[in-house]
Amino acid sequence: SKYFDIYKYNFNNEKEKRLTENQRTISPIITKNGKIFAITTYDGTSNIVESKLDTIVFKPLTSFNNGTQIFSLSFDSENNDMIFDAVEHNTRNIYKINLENKNISKTQLDFDSRDPYFHGGYTYYSSDETGIYNLYCNGKSITNVIGGAFMPHISSTGKLLYSLYDN
Repeated sequence: SKYFDIYKYNFNNEKEKRLTENQRTISPIITKNGKIFAITTYDGTSNIVESKLDTIVFKPLTSFNNGTQIFSLSFDSENNDMIFDAVEHNTRNIYKINLENKNISKTQLDFDSRDPYFHGGYTYYSSDETGIYNLYCNGKSITNVIGGAFMPHISSTGKLLYSLYDN
């Protein structure tokens, strides 16, 4: 599809089911309580939408209307927050939205920060604080690469996984 849709794939019978049609949805997150969150873009502006998983009818969670672009989502089940990164005025920063009261707060970082990932009470992200993108955990540097480190994730065995740019 030229419109980015969400599909459900059954590995047992190798069949897929299309859950959305022409909704321009990307980066879905499914929570343990049966909700799905995704990023949708219309007319150059991104927003976060939510739905019950069993009946996909997305409702807006955010209402940006100023050209904001959202790139990634991560769910903090401990605090019922959605963490995301977005570009506003040429710099990517990390935001948090509380799912109960819908309040959005912006992390006040002085550098381009992206790819937030929440795991085990910690927020991991990539930032160019040193002029080279490295990974940080709750504000502390955890990598020191010469190319760039992006998209942190913690594996089921507790290992740090990320995308490394060499050149």
